[in-house]
Order: sequence, then C-alpha cells, then structure tokens
Amino acid sequence: MEDFYDSLLVEPGMRVGISGGSTCTHLARLLRGSPVEVVTNAVNVAVELYSYPKTRVHVLGGSSTLTPTSSWGLGPSRPPQRWS
Repeated sequence: MEDFYDSLLVEPGMRVGISGGSTCTHLARLLRGSPVEVVTNAVNVAVELYSYPKTRVHVLGGSSTLTPTSSWGLGPSRPPQRWS
C-alpha cells in the first residue's frame, strides 16, 4: 500500500483539491493522517478526513443536496484568496 501512496505524487505540506464521488472518497481515505491540506466541495470527503489532526480540511460552501454529496453555487466557485 505504501508504494501506491508514493505513486499519488502527494508530498507533506501540499494542498490537494478533491471533488465528490466514490473515487475521490477512496483517494481521501488514502490521505487520512497525512500532513496535507485538502480543499473540497464534497461532504463525504470532509467526513473521511475531519478527525485526523495532521490533515487539514477546507470545505467550500454553497448549496448541497442529498445526492450528489458535493456543494455547488457561488460558494465553491469563489474560494477564499488566502487560507489561514
């Protein structure tokens, strides 16, 4: 599994954007506990990562429905210029 993680080209300290969907959920699971910053519009991705202190999660706002699990609207299309 570690070889697969290395093939993701994700390094400590990187900021990674992840959208919604089952494939993205699996990617989020691989990043659990990694010292990376994840920006997402997907509730399911945020849920996979929120309890791991080394992994920072930023959820873009907007409207959401039960299906799909991603938010949409002006919130996700205009992300903040700076993350704190």
